[in-house]
Amino acid sequence: MAVRALGLLLWMVALAVPLRAQGPLLYDQYAHDAGLPLPNVPAIAQDTFGFLWVGTEGGLLRYDGRTFAPFRSLPDAPNSLAASFVHSLLALPDGRLWVGTYGGGLDRYDPRTGQFEHFLNRPSIAAAGDGRRIRALTRAHDGGVWAGAGTGLVFHISDNGRLIDRVPPPNPAEDDDEVSALLDDGDVLWIARNSGLYRYQDGQQTLLDLPASAFALLRTRAGQLLVGTNGGIWTVDNGTPRRLATISANERVQALAETSDGTVWVGRSDGLSTLAALAAGIKGEKTAQSALLTKVRSLFVDRDGTLWIGTEQNGLLKHNPPKFSFIGDKVLPYSDVSSMLEYPAGTLWLGLYNGQIVRYTLADGTATVLPGTPSTRVRGLARLPDGNILVGTGSGLWVLDPERFRLAPYRAPPGTPVPERVLQISTAPNGSPWISTADTGVCTMNRAYTRLICAENGLPSPVYATYWDRQGRLWLSFWGGGVMRYDPRTRALRRYEHLDNVEGTLPSNNVSAFQEDDRGTLWIATYGAGIARFNEQTGSFTVVDERHGLPSSIVFALLPDGPDLWLSTSRGLARYRPATQDLRVFDRRDGLQGDEFNANAALRLADGRLAFGGVYGLNIVDTEQLAFRQHKPTVRLTGLRIRGRPYGSSLAALERLTLPMRENFVAFEFAALDFAAPTRNRYAYRLDGLDERWNPVTTDPVATYTDLRPGRYTFRVRAAGADGVWNDTALTLPVEIVPPFWRTRWFQALLALLAMGGVAYAARTVSTRRLRSQMAALEAERRVQAERVRISRDLHDHVGAQLANVISVADLLRHHAQTGDIEEIDRFAHALDHDARETMQQLRRTIWATSSDRVSVLALFEQLDQYARHLVRFRNEPRLVVRLVDPHGAAPASERFLRPVVGLHLLRIAQEAIANTLKHAGAKRLDVTMTLGEDDLELCVQDDGTFKPPPTDRPAAGEEGARGFGMGGMQARASEIGAAFEAGPHPNGGTCVTVRLRLNPAALPVVANGKA
Repeated sequence: MAVRALGLLLWMVALAVPLRAQGPLLYDQYAHDAGLPLPNVPAIAQDTFGFLWVGTEGGLLRYDGRTFAPFRSLPDAPNSLAASFVHSLLALPDGRLWVGTYGGGLDRYDPRTGQFEHFLNRPSIAAAGDGRRIRALTRAHDGGVWAGAGTGLVFHISDNGRLIDRVPPPNPAEDDDEVSALLDDGDVLWIARNSGLYRYQDGQQTLLDLPASAFALLRTRAGQLLVGTNGGIWTVDNGTPRRLATISANERVQALAETSDGTVWVGRSDGLSTLAALAAGIKGEKTAQSALLTKVRSLFVDRDGTLWIGTEQNGLLKHNPPKFSFIGDKVLPYSDVSSMLEYPAGTLWLGLYNGQIVRYTLADGTATVLPGTPSTRVRGLARLPDGNILVGTGSGLWVLDPERFRLAPYRAPPGTPVPERVLQISTAPNGSPWISTADTGVCTMNRAYTRLICAENGLPSPVYATYWDRQGRLWLSFWGGGVMRYDPRTRALRRYEHLDNVEGTLPSNNVSAFQEDDRGTLWIATYGAGIARFNEQTGSFTVVDERHGLPSSIVFALLPDGPDLWLSTSRGLARYRPATQDLRVFDRRDGLQGDEFNANAALRLADGRLAFGGVYGLNIVDTEQLAFRQHKPTVRLTGLRIRGRPYGSSLAALERLTLPMRENFVAFEFAALDFAAPTRNRYAYRLDGLDERWNPVTTDPVATYTDLRPGRYTFRVRAAGADGVWNDTALTLPVEIVPPFWRTRWFQALLALLAMGGVAYAARTVSTRRLRSQMAALEAERRVQAERVRISRDLHDHVGAQLANVISVADLLRHHAQTGDIEEIDRFAHALDHDARETMQQLRRTIWATSSDRVSVLALFEQLDQYARHLVRFRNEPRLVVRLVDPHGAAPASERFLRPVVGLHLLRIAQEAIANTLKHAGAKRLDVTMTLGEDDLELCVQDDGTFKPPPTDRPAAGEEGARGFGMGGMQARASEIGAAFEAGPHPNGGTCVTVRLRLNPAALPVVANGKA
């Protein structure tokens, strides 16, 4: 098991072997894959809304931080861009944009209409000369624009498009004296041409004594006028040019820009530099990205201070000023830093992945490689009390003498086990080293530091890391086996492991580091499950991972810094503040050595700074000097989709969104116009009138609402930029979903009037029906009374006759008893028995039907069952099945009641149907089923015989004296009790008679707790 775990560990380490070319990502590139049609970017601007505009040879692009929206010249669209080759841009305070094109002249874009206005065909401009190639634009002090053409002409155009002035080229015979740059100084216009630098004042044009072509102009914050030429950079003092920096004669300065810190950036035809570096004779530092910076065409600093670089061959670049000090392969012999130790203060000892050890001096940045280093990865460095340094590697322990700058293998006394594969070394509060190994568990030294003491028995392997907390307890990490806590005072050992589907357990059994924060809370870093806060009272863990904003759930190391925790991960650094759960993420764009760091390579320096080692070098974080931008980003709508279709009008002019109810599926697309790190921008949105609170913070700039009800809403969205500062004012857009006419107030009022009339009509109808129902009930009661009279009459006639017959047979029996005629005595005895039994059955049925004002469903079923079985008792066929079904589990049949007349009619219908089957069907099976539902009762008599409809014009005698009334009689009885009646052949053969009775409280009282 130990060998397998170590193999997994070594495999993961092998994945981290770097390519040496990586380092801080100083520039982000936007090329064809990002949406640029062509890689030549001559112009960049930012409008008053915050959008970035990029002019290319293939069209004009608007950038919102995520996508580039294209604008091109379309032959069939007269209000599109005049020409797709964009040379120059100038943003106006009102949101409009001047666009200088190559071949299409001067355009002005209005975002409120989404249209371009063309100025090439204005008669005054056309008569003034060739204005088809506009190479330079600058804002005029009167609110208009100065436009420089490729022929050397300069036009002064008012805000309404009127030509105010025209500055001709100094030599009209030369048609290639291009205007590269313009600068309006109020009373002076500076013009950069191929032929030199010109000052235009009071209608006079003067060439300055500048022995070079002029290509770029900049007025710095300090008031200095800078001129970029072929061969260098000049300034103009009181009309006199003075050289500031020199470059090669065949190279030219094509762009100048100044950032908020006063740094002047110089875009050259051969790269990018700062003015200070050029003045010192340094063109620029060569990096892995230097090839991107050839032929810089344009420079622009946006309102957030970000520097944008337009190139001729590599598209658009964005400069990322580093936040952290970086020590990489320019200083180190091998850039993969796997362990660190500061001793003495100001001196860093760096253990490298290839086995080398480097002494690095923080003060002067010098690095010296220790000779005779081991050939395997240096995993741990720890100071010993004697001043030496213990070195743990994949090939055992070594001792470093810092004074002699010499390394030697650790010599252990005979019989002392020495670990061969060291994974980490930590230092206990008493200064003793604790060595985590893959083969001998965990080891420390005796008090004299002369021999090792290793605890390997009973411990899982490998022991990956150890940590002593403030209470003097030792924490041990076992790769794949969770962690253990050992208390030397009590000798108590407690284990914590990850358990699937058990909340509060260790989030992963692969723990890479331990660390306590300034409050004494223990945090655990895991490989794959983020970090976990340990609760001492409950022994449980609370997880913080990618769901909470961590750049990666693979965390290598933790370092405390006041109220903050710094984390090194496989995707950069993160600063986490537990009290507020605020989290800041940093990557190569912030100057990190790379995205991936190493375990055991994190250290708090003596001066308070933090050091993190990774696969491409070392970063030092000065948290006190780390400046976070306080920029509050502007958030704008960038798209609107109605039922999946794009909104047709300009969003810039959208002040209110009104939609019919059939188009109530709306998706709002928005962007925080903070371009420092757009993927880190966060959003919170809500729709007042629907959302009770702000939706959870997200990086997804889309909010979708479906099936909105008619009404008025307000959509709100806020944003935070890369440094986590939220804007104060949310973007708001009123939204109204207009109801159809049938949901309007006037229509609803009309419906209310109609409803009132309907209620009156319904009340009258209900009253009428109630009266009819009462009359029907009286009629039914009258029929019951009539039936009782008929029953009494039948009882008198039939039962009386039967009793008279019994008396007669008894007399004959007595007579034959005296004569001793045995055969006659037996015959009359059977007759007497038959007549007596038949009389009793008649009495029972008569008493059941007349003894109460209600009969239970169960009693009806028992009568029916008894009668049916009596009829077939002497028959071999049909086989009889009688059943009561209650599928809904309603109240028991004994507690559900019918009026006597209803029960009597149902019994008579069943009697007639059974008698018809026995007499006419020749059936082999007879099913009698009574089904009791929640509000209905169904009686079904079904056989499998041959259907022969009985006569309906006369009564049909049943078996055993039962009297029938035919099919018509059954249907009449059903009609009298309001039941549905069906009779006829069944689809599966035979005959089926069905009676369905709709029950109501009056007809079917429900008994509850023994009371009806």
